[in-house]
Amino acid sequence: MNKKKHCHSESTRLGRRQDVAKSCFNCEHFLYCGDGDHVCDLETSAGAIVQPLIDEWDPTEHFFYCGGKKWRCGYAD
Repeated sequence: MNKKKHCHSESTRLGRRQDVAKSCFNCEHFLYCGDGDHVCDLETSAGAIVQPLIDEWDPTEHFFYCGGKKWRCGYAD
């Protein structure tokens, strides 16, 4: 029997469900570009001008710009 994973929550040690804190760091669309720079790959696929989310390891004003509306389970697994 296959167990379906829930991206929006994780099991605690007592078996209860707990919401995962959404941020760019655990989003599937968070893309490392090198030298400490990160962008959202949703913007690159749409052909828009890409604003860095993290520039030289420091968050910019565009960090988590979607507010979780476009967040997808990624590194939180």
